[in-house]
Amino acid sequence: TVPIFDTCDDIRKKITEHLKHPSVTKAGLSREFSELLPKSNVTPKNLDALLKMKGLQAGGHNDAFYAGYVFFEKIRVREGRKKSAKRLKMEEVWARKGGGVSEAGEPQ
Repeated sequence: TVPIFDTCDDIRKKITEHLKHPSVTKAGLSREFSELLPKSNVTPKNLDALLKMKGLQAGGHNDAFYAGYVFFEKIRVREGRKKSAKRLKMEEVWARKGGGVSEAGEPQ
């Protein structure tokens, strides 16, 4: 399990930006998302549903949201990019609420 530190709006923005690349399609991105969630099948319909929602928590139940978070986090780590100031703040907030990440990388 990967703890989530982005909102649904954050993930929608990242997905929308990623879909602007000429070689990226919703069908292809859905397949990539599905590979990250062996127990789920993210379809273009799931992706469309998530993208049409609005609000910080709207879509949190959608498999495309969780898969999208994992997908973009893997890219961030692979590219060696640092955590954003917002991400660090969210980690701090969730740690105070008893959530967050243990040193082993597991949710607390």
